[in-house]
Amino acid sequence: MNLYFKANFTAFLLFFSVQVVARQTVLITYESHKSQAMLVKKILKRDVFLPEQLIKIKFQRIPCEKSEAAIVQICVKDNKAIEFAHFNQEVVQRSLSVFWEGKI
Repeated sequence: MNLYFKANFTAFLLFFSVQVVARQTVLITYESHKSQAMLVKKILKRDVFLPEQLIKIKFQRIPCEKSEAAIVQICVKDNKAIEFAHFNQEVVQRSLSVFWEGKI
C-alpha cells in the first residue's frame, strides 16, 4: 500500500464519528482479484486498526461503480490497481465538525 492510501485512511479513522453503525463503513469491491481485496482488508485491520465488522468485501461486476451503502468504497481494478471509488464527504465533514468544535 502506498503512503497516500494509508495516510488518507488514518485521517479518516481519526476523525470519523461512531454514528454510522447502520451501514458498513468501508466497502471493498472487486471483479476478478478477491485475493487483492482480502489483502486490503488485512492491511486495514492490521495497520489502521479498523474493526473487521466495519469492513465488507463484495464482488461487483463493475468494481468502481459507486455504492451508496458505504461511507468509503475502495475498488480493486482488473489491473490490481486500488482506488477510492467513493468517499462520503458529507459524513466525514459532519464528523470533523464535531472533532474541531472546541479547537477553533
